[in-house]
Amino acid sequence: MKKLLIGFLAAILIVSIGCGGPKYPWPVEKHTEEMENDSSVLMSVETDSLSAKGARFRLQNIGDRYIAFGAEFRLQVLQNGAWYDIDIGTPDWTAEEYLIAPDDAFVMNVEWDLLYGELPAGTYRFVKDFRFTNEDAQNLNDASVMICSFDVP
Repeated sequence: MKKLLIGFLAAILIVSIGCGGPKYPWPVEKHTEEMENDSSVLMSVETDSLSAKGARFRLQNIGDRYIAFGAEFRLQVLQNGAWYDIDIGTPDWTAEEYLIAPDDAFVMNVEWDLLYGELPAGTYRFVKDFRFTNEDAQNLNDASVMICSFDVP
């Protein structure tokens, strides 16, 4: 009877470890809308800064209009070939606004561990919304998105 109970518990343990995808400390939901990086902006991660706690991202405006954005961002995680939004609720963002002139760049230091905690190993993407504007920061009502994928070892 004891051997049967131990065998049963071992089988449950093996099945529970082998089932499901990676375990994350937050809920994830499959991202259903197509997102494409705007061709007016290049965003890249500075690989020497990348860690499970954060990274520096270089945002380069290669278009002919100013772009404006705030501090807010979101992370998505890649699971089984699909992107999933990481649900952290609705954080309170600070209200600063950044402008990048045409043919200029900006380096943004991001500490996502303050919102998401340390990221488990995996493939993620950093997503920032922005809008086109003029040098007086008047909204031109043309919103878009910047995307940068990265791997946490």
